[in-house]
Amino acid sequence: MKVATVLFAIVLVATTAWAEDPAGIRSDGPTNLPDVLDAFYCQQPQAGWNAMNASNAFNSEMADDIPNELAGSAVTQVTFYVAQWAGNWRDPESFVVNFYDGACPPNMNPTYSFTIPWGQIDAQFVYQGSWYVKEILVTLPEAVTLTENMSIGGLSNVTWGQNAPYTGLCLTDDYVAYGCGSGYWAGDHWGYPRWTPFSSYFGYPIDLAYCLHGGPIPIDQTSWGQVKALYR
Repeated sequence: MKVATVLFAIVLVATTAWAEDPAGIRSDGPTNLPDVLDAFYCQQPQAGWNAMNASNAFNSEMADDIPNELAGSAVTQVTFYVAQWAGNWRDPESFVVNFYDGACPPNMNPTYSFTIPWGQIDAQFVYQGSWYVKEILVTLPEAVTLTENMSIGGLSNVTWGQNAPYTGLCLTDDYVAYGCGSGYWAGDHWGYPRWTPFSSYFGYPIDLAYCLHGGPIPIDQTSWGQVKALYR
């Protein structure tokens, strides 16, 4: 019993210390997510919550590859899990969804970039403990046709600068990685330049949690521009 008490104290101290760290947050709270409706691909948070900073305040972003077998699908909506810690929840001004024409790592600059006002995003709390997570469904202003070797990234635009609450995105469970490997972070503020694998920070593979909505494009409804995108 004494050993268990000591271990719990160590975990509590570590969690409390990270809770004030703008770079990231970790919790062993339960992950009870509602079903993600109509998604054709998902990388969901699993046994617990962990998040890394992804916000304009720190010029940080998180990204991950999109499996090649999804090439030819049209993405019309995306789901992310936006986290905030070290303060009460505040709605960001907007959310940025980026698509990159490279994978493992992504290219440096996005091929498609969409900034969506927060008021146009369907957001709901899925975790409220010592910090917060909202599952957000973002409708893109135009469909993005996936090709091979693409990545997706995201970050929140906040108006309160580098003050708390800190804002980021949630990850999959520890040691869970999809596609060609670990996700990537633009964490230059903390010495992790664009794009550093999450595994270099955590010491083990882990991915960005996200879902894609839309689906395969019926060939009789495919525009010439979309056909060219499939074969570029």
